[in-house]
Amino acid sequence: MNKRSNCMLWTLSLLLILTLTACSKETNSAKGSEPPASSAQNASKPPASSAQDQDTSEVQKGSGQYVGQADTTSIEITVNGEPFVFQLGDVTQETLDTLEPEDAVNFEYVEKKIDGEDTLKQRVLTKLEKAASAD
Repeated sequence: MNKRSNCMLWTLSLLLILTLTACSKETNSAKGSEPPASSAQNASKPPASSAQDQDTSEVQKGSGQYVGQADTTSIEITVNGEPFVFQLGDVTQETLDTLEPEDAVNFEYVEKKIDGEDTLKQRVLTKLEKAASAD
């Protein structure tokens, strides 16, 4: 009876391992088949850039309206009425503390390719400043 118990235990353990392995593969393939919803928003290019096929290491300039900090690593800027998310990059918290929502800002950024994605690019700020007011 002891031998039969051991055999049953090993069989059930093997079945459990196979089931968990099969389920985990389905979950990973389902996650990879659909891009995250926030990435679709980053697919379009800000109107501030003029050339359509620019090198990702080239610094691009733009201006817009500061919306606010999206999370600890990114901010949102509205350019010509369209919102864009930028990674903070070289921008310090001190710079962000001087900005209020709806402030006019000038900025410089680079676009970095996202591994495995041909159309999506990550915008990383290299410079951010409050635009001079026309007083």
